[in-house]
Amino acid sequence: MPGGRARARDVTAPSVAVRPVSFPAIVVVPALALAGCVAAAAVAWWVAGYSPEVSREPALANLLQGMAAIKGLVVLIAVTLLSWRARHGLSPGLAAVYLMTCWVAAGAAMLIGQLAFVAAAAAAFHAAEITFLIAAWRDVRSRRPGRGFRGSRDHES
Repeated sequence: MPGGRARARDVTAPSVAVRPVSFPAIVVVPALALAGCVAAAAVAWWVAGYSPEVSREPALANLLQGMAAIKGLVVLIAVTLLSWRARHGLSPGLAAVYLMTCWVAAGAAMLIGQLAFVAAAAAAFHAAEITFLIAAWRDVRSRRPGRGFRGSRDHES
């Protein structure tokens, strides 16, 4: 180096480019989530009218309707998390995945509550739930460079 002094390298972590959140994204994504969940539940309720007659044992019906209520609560929590996440900037691709998984889960919960296509609805609900969780995991991993899991190559010791 000129002058005989070595300059210290900048060793700060790379910065993450965070896009400013626009007002429509904060309002539109939660509104789409709620409207889509209501529409999916309405369509599922309509489709349930065309399902084949199932055994109407009172104990089984109560159990399945209780499970459907719990699944509805899970959908409500997912929509709340999506609304919170939309405030911090969200790519269109991730927003689409989050929205579709909420909609599928809402429709599936309604089908289970109506005792219609229970096996298919349960499979759809759990597939949507797993997809939502994987998308959230990938979203967090993409926002925090250098903060991997213990044993991964990008983990800081």
